[in-house]
Amino acid sequence: MYRLTVKGIVQGVGFRPFVYRLARAMGLKGYVKNTGDGTVEILIDGDVEEFVERLKREKPPIAVVESVRVEEVKGEPPEGFVIEKSGGSRKELSLPPPDVATCNACLKELFDPKDRRYLYPFISCTDCGPRFSIAFRLPYDRENTTLVEFPFCDDCGKEYWNVDDRRYYAQSIACKRCGPDYELVLGNRIIKGLDGIIKAAKLIDSGEIVAVKGLGGYHIACVTDDEVVWKLRKILNRPQQPFALMARNIEAVKKVAKVNKEEEREMLSYIRPIAVLKKKSSSSFFAVAPKLDTIGIMLPYAPVHYVLFRFLKADFIVLTSANMPGEPMFIDDGVFSLPVDAVLRHNLKIANRVDDSVIKFVGNRRMIIRRSRGFVPKTFSLEVGLNAIALGAELYNSIAMLKDGKVVLSQY
Repeated sequence: MYRLTVKGIVQGVGFRPFVYRLARAMGLKGYVKNTGDGTVEILIDGDVEEFVERLKREKPPIAVVESVRVEEVKGEPPEGFVIEKSGGSRKELSLPPPDVATCNACLKELFDPKDRRYLYPFISCTDCGPRFSIAFRLPYDRENTTLVEFPFCDDCGKEYWNVDDRRYYAQSIACKRCGPDYELVLGNRIIKGLDGIIKAAKLIDSGEIVAVKGLGGYHIACVTDDEVVWKLRKILNRPQQPFALMARNIEAVKKVAKVNKEEEREMLSYIRPIAVLKKKSSSSFFAVAPKLDTIGIMLPYAPVHYVLFRFLKADFIVLTSANMPGEPMFIDDGVFSLPVDAVLRHNLKIANRVDDSVIKFVGNRRMIIRRSRGFVPKTFSLEVGLNAIALGAELYNSIAMLKDGKVVLSQY
């Protein structure tokens, strides 16, 4: 018998279902389970070298296997191979995964009128959806996320327990019957569900300013017309700082900015950062990025963005963090202190505030200007024999922790 401890980003990424299928395919007995420190524990009754090699080679696309510790143990395996209840802790440094942009399979369902999640703004599966933003402790199981307030309906439960389903053991799944949803607050009116999102799109197209609650906090959305953007600058007290845009798709981006292969690859990755790009015309989007020849653009990454663009006429909208200078972005009803025209909010609590990441290519090298959504809480290695914590601020506050040769950087 062999006990394996897998360290890395291995919770909330479909790793346990993957291990289950791999062990079954190899005819192995044993179990897999999440532990309280963020690692995954596996017990198998043989073929350990081939199993570990395939584990690393065939892992889910967003999983990161940093190390696999193998111990030979005594005992009898269970009959067959099972996913055991999470528990136990080995005091290893391991973390939940970052939030992941909507995958192509979920996008196909999102726009399929026959699918039960048609235009549902919280569609997700084992390969995508909120992770770090909703996790408040480890192991990464539904009861340790803010989705604990939304128990599965029968249909979601069937998907969750079906080993052949893409949503097998997917902690973030939900649907219209059992999951969170959006509503638009427009003066004294509340417009619920899809109707609220459609109305928000119409308001934005007409020049109104709308606060939109996303995965990691609120954004402020409006069209890119100079007159509207100058009004937004007064609201947020940002006289010159450039705003970010969200584009309908990569084709729209290429019409207004120069995009090389590396920039396109980053923009289409599961991180979906804001990319600082060279404008094709220095006079375009003047109020968005005053007197600059560059513009920050990102692509939709959450289902609500895709649904909004389904009903928007504009190919670009300003989508900037909803915060006052020097303050963090709003994640709750504090956003109503801003004099916006409407608020599009959802009822899923945000456990960890996560702003959009920002990248820029200098030569052929990627430079991370803001390390946040999609990157955090990934670690990187630093081979020193000590543990440390660093707290400080220059432009933005951030925290760094060093443990077991791994550095954990907070979102800014």
